[in-house]
Amino acid sequence: AAPQNPFIALNIDGSVQGNPGFVGGRGVLRDSLGNWINGFSMHIGFVTNNAAELWVARQGLLIA
Repeated sequence: AAPQNPFIALNIDGSVQGNPGFVGGRGVLRDSLGNWINGFSMHIGFVTNNAAELWVARQGLLIA
C-alpha cells in the first residue's frame, strides 16, 4: 500500500547464500502515488542474513 502524502515508502530486501554467506540487497523508494523516486542494488560481502537486512536498510535510509 502506498504511504499517505507527504511520506515516501522504502521497500528493501537483503539476500544471503548460506548463513553466513555472500550477500546482496536492493531497495526502492516510492511516493504516495506509487511513483518510483529512486532505487539501488548493492553487493555487501560475506555476512549473516540479519546483517544483510541492516546494511540494506542503512543504504535505503541514506538515500531517502
